Amino acid sequence: MRDNIIQVYNKYGAEKYLERKSYELDINANGFIRYKRVWKNNKSEYFSVKIEKVKDINFLGSEKGGWLSLICEPETVIYQTHRDPSGNVDSMTNEISFPLSAISEDELNLFAKNFKSLKELVAKKVEN
Repeated sequence: MRDNIIQVYNKYGAEKYLERKSYELDINANGFIRYKRVWKNNKSEYFSVKIEKVKDINFLGSEKGGWLSLICEPETVIYQTHRDPSGNVDSMTNEISFPLSAISEDELNLFAKNFKSLKELVAKKVEN
């Protein structure tokens, strides 16, 4: 499940079209989601949240491309910037969004199914 989620992101990620130098999505064994992107001007953005805080997954766009958003409980996503020309930020938010391109409806549905299954698996692990 976890590997499929990362594979879908890596296969359909559209960061390369948006002037990003690097980008990475990771989900560790304890269900901690980390998303980092570095812009060509070296500004970096970092998001992190526990998977159980994700309430919904939305995709805005079409099969040609769009934005996948992880909608979380209010103030549960850590958001930080570094090397930001307008000043570094260290705050909390409720959403992580990343671009996807050329993704089919079937792949989106599989992503959502695997994400939900991983969330349930982590919840069971926490209960035990």
